[in-house]
Amino acid sequence: ASPPSQLLLATILQDWGTDGFEAWLLHINENYRAKRNNLMEALDISMPQNLIKYTRPEAGIVIWFELKSEAWPKQKDNWFEYLEDLILEKTKDKGISLGKGHWFMVDPTTELSAWRVAYSFLTLDEMKSAIDIFAEVVKNTHKEFYP
Repeated sequence: ASPPSQLLLATILQDWGTDGFEAWLLHINENYRAKRNNLMEALDISMPQNLIKYTRPEAGIVIWFELKSEAWPKQKDNWFEYLEDLILEKTKDKGISLGKGHWFMVDPTTELSAWRVAYSFLTLDEMKSAIDIFAEVVKNTHKEFYP
């Protein structure tokens, strides 16, 4: 770890002690677990399961979404990257920030439309609203190409 990180941790341990530090970690863990559970509940209600899939995070503060390729038959070259960009722009226009899946892929030629989304800083209401908007964008985009 870098010297500033080491200094920060040493200061925290001096001030809080190991019991205080462990209590803080447990608090953070419980907070993120509750957010994750609320996120999954909202996704199961709003997200069109026939068009998109997502993986329940077991750790961390992000979730990965992928369009179900069988529901989005290829219409042109670079189809899935095109859809990824299109949905990214449509959600951005509605105030939702997604991470483009291809930014996180080892092989950028992978034929997949995906997004990586951080949820740790959102309130429950913000999370539900964002999911509703994302779900609507996915459904409406699908209707554009497959009426």
